[in-house]
Amino acid sequence: MFLINGREQNLLAASDRATQFGDGCFTTARIIDGEICLFAAHLARLQDACQKLLIPFEQWPELQDEMKILAQGHARGVLKVIISRGSGG
Repeated sequence: MFLINGREQNLLAASDRATQFGDGCFTTARIIDGEICLFAAHLARLQDACQKLLIPFEQWPELQDEMKILAQGHARGVLKVIISRGSGG
């Protein structure tokens, strides 16, 4: 399943700066028994990266909720989060 801007989708705009220039940050978290391992550390790393890259991301509560929901019900798995600067010049 893919969530793009909080909605289940399968397509990302070709103009998105993450696909064009790698302009963004990501984390890949392990899921065990429906829980995200080192959850706080993953969030802190994303927040630090956004701050350093000057990416104006402010939807942290929503992202945390979505990550927890996506992890639920999975005995083992991987959750990847990518924060992009978005589309534009």
